[in-house]
Amino acid sequence: MKSFKHRTTEPLQLKSRQPIGVGGHRNCYIHPGHPELCVKVLHEPWRQINRRLNDPFRHVRRRRHYDENRGEYHELKKLQRKLGTSMAEHFPRVHGLVRTDLGEGLVVDRILDPDGQTSITVKNYIWLYGLDNACLRALERFWSFLIRHRVMVRDPKPHNLVVQKTGEGQLRVVMIDGFGSSDLFPFRSWVGSLAEKKIAARRDRMQRKIDRELQSRETGKLSNRKGMPPSKT
Repeated sequence: MKSFKHRTTEPLQLKSRQPIGVGGHRNCYIHPGHPELCVKVLHEPWRQINRRLNDPFRHVRRRRHYDENRGEYHELKKLQRKLGTSMAEHFPRVHGLVRTDLGEGLVVDRILDPDGQTSITVKNYIWLYGLDNACLRALERFWSFLIRHRVMVRDPKPHNLVVQKTGEGQLRVVMIDGFGSSDLFPFRSWVGSLAEKKIAARRDRMQRKIDRELQSRETGKLSNRKGMPPSKT
């Protein structure tokens, strides 16, 4: 796919559109002119985020510390430099920041199945099908990729990963949120063995979250709608 360039000076019109994904801090929309892309928009202006207002160091921290769009742009650009074309195996490409009628938006690849539909999250997949062998193998390939390339991630959750169907009938796990390291001083990412142990610990934590989703599926009680299809109004 060719690199996207936003050439118009007019803001993208998103207010009248239904989001395809609703997160804790952002909504995700199909790009109006490029359906193979999506646009992420903050729920509220970054300066008004409670985490920033309650931070005594807010005047010295960079904007990307609070603005998830700016932070994600920075982390995905780093991944593109580190991984090159292999990045597309498990991460979306980032195409830039644009003006929208809902505030600044981040444009990234929209992860699609062969039928053109947006790939569903691991959380949604588990609720529909359970943790079957195909999904389990896809998750194993994802974590093997992170360990092999020593890619640090913050705290992956079932709603931050999507399960993409490939043309070969297999599944591939793609991360759509939670990029970068949560460490204040990321020493572990500089030392190979420490990085691998840290990523393995993240994998184990992720598995515990998946186990909780499986338990919730058995009871039929959904704790929250993160990573699930938006409720129709």
